[in-house]
Amino acid sequence: MLKAILLLSILLISFHSANASHLAAADFKFTQFTTNTYQVELNLYRDCSGIGLPSSATIQVSSLSCGNSFSQSLTLNSSSYVNAIPISFTTCSSGTINGYEHMTYIGTITLPSTCSDWNFSYSSCCRNPYITNLVNPSTESLYVESTLDNTIPNNSPSYFVEPLYYGSIGNSFTVALGGTDPDGDSLSFRLENPLSSPGVPISFVAGLSINTPLVVAAGTTPSFSNTTGLFSCQLGQVNQIVVFDVIVDEYRNNTLIASHRRCLQILPISCCNTPSNLTSITPSNAFTTIQQDRIQYQPNQEVAFSMFFTDVDSNDIISLDTVQTSIKNTFPNAVINTQYNGLNQNELIVDVAIPTPSNTIIMIEVDDNSFLPRQYCFTLNETTITNTQDLNSYSPPIIWPNPSNGMIHINDQDIISFELFDRNGQLVFKKETNADFSLPDHLHGFYFYNLNTLKQSKRGKLLVY
Repeated sequence: MLKAILLLSILLISFHSANASHLAAADFKFTQFTTNTYQVELNLYRDCSGIGLPSSATIQVSSLSCGNSFSQSLTLNSSSYVNAIPISFTTCSSGTINGYEHMTYIGTITLPSTCSDWNFSYSSCCRNPYITNLVNPSTESLYVESTLDNTIPNNSPSYFVEPLYYGSIGNSFTVALGGTDPDGDSLSFRLENPLSSPGVPISFVAGLSINTPLVVAAGTTPSFSNTTGLFSCQLGQVNQIVVFDVIVDEYRNNTLIASHRRCLQILPISCCNTPSNLTSITPSNAFTTIQQDRIQYQPNQEVAFSMFFTDVDSNDIISLDTVQTSIKNTFPNAVINTQYNGLNQNELIVDVAIPTPSNTIIMIEVDDNSFLPRQYCFTLNETTITNTQDLNSYSPPIIWPNPSNGMIHINDQDIISFELFDRNGQLVFKKETNADFSLPDHLHGFYFYNLNTLKQSKRGKLLVY
């Protein structure tokens, strides 16, 4: 149930005053039309309490090696509101939480020559004075840039989500800062200080750094994946407006061909809603293995896995955001099924099957009553393992599907016994077999299992629905 009461401190409400344009985030995108002609898109995100943005934006285009430099005007093409939380709760409507407007500026640019170091850049002064993680933010500009080598055909990456994110104060936080590339180029992600102008970084306040650019819970540190771009942390119990940049490096045949700077903002808010969590992700067939943020598959074999999400708020409804989740866009023949664990809609099971996978990054987004969406990223990689026998020697035995509908498959023919225990440690089922089997119909819910084989023993959790 969407929480009707949102608690904001006086400090957070005061963020709405004394605004300039209050640009919060920005990034570039470009699409190649011909060898030297590109559609360039500048995305700007402004605080709804700040002044409006103009109908055009001027960017700088330059190449040092070719000695070219000129200005180009882009025209406002569209505007929309960031809807990570319901618009009615934000200052873009009648609410009190900082709301943001997304403005898209587009123009067609014909580059005058072929150069390997074209640079598109945009700068605007000044930043929000209430930014908490930068030194003297009101005196600094927002600066964003993207590079291009037009000696080769290329298009910019496509990002999973907009570069402006809400979090819940004091709770866990995950956001997908990465994306995929339409040309099949490899992407790598890294964090950097924001810039006020080319090559001029803005300092973080004492105690913060690019590795920890925001206040987190005591005893914890943020994590960031250079491979997927997933940023995670446990937010501290403080009001803060946080900005930092992520650099998206684009590689082709192990050669860096472009870099893209995304200016982003994180806004933790106080609310009565605890975000949902990914409790487990498990393979659903013997040809899929999962290692942290990597999902591996065997050549010419289907990728299949199950995800289990829970929410401590018993009245909340978790749902898969099928629009934001990137799997169907990348793999149109993928099958995604969702179901709730019995009548509990705060426990969501997501089953994914990708018949013809390829190496890429996928993102899954879940919503909590359309409030504070959370993203999870994984790389899909083809493994060098070529058959089930190799898989068994390479990894521990796998039970699938998990969650299970009562049918149990195990990728190990040397099974001695399978034992199932309830939450109180009581043995509820035992099977001595080396074949697939079904559980009794009355078994539903969470269980612990012991799997004994000739090679090893394995313990784990099993959800039966």
